[in-house]
Amino acid sequence: PASTPLTTVVDTTVPDTLKVGLEQDTGRSDTDLITQDGQLHIEGQESGSTLEYSIDNGKTWTNSFVPKAGENTVSVRQVDAAGNPS
Repeated sequence: PASTPLTTVVDTTVPDTLKVGLEQDTGRSDTDLITQDGQLHIEGQESGSTLEYSIDNGKTWTNSFVPKAGENTVSVRQVDAAGNPS
């Protein structure tokens, strides 16, 4: 018997860069990046991708970010369904 044809898709396209900001900037102005609520507002996530966070300038990535009191620096990227990171 003949084999069934196999159709594959190779995806090497890097996802778009995300837009990341504070959900609520509760400081004296709405642009001072001072807040009582460290929740992030993220735009541009590709359907089917997952978010990853780094607090060490991209050396390690995790699937969550919990802000702490004081200054926080976080990088956010998306990894698409094919495994391509933004």
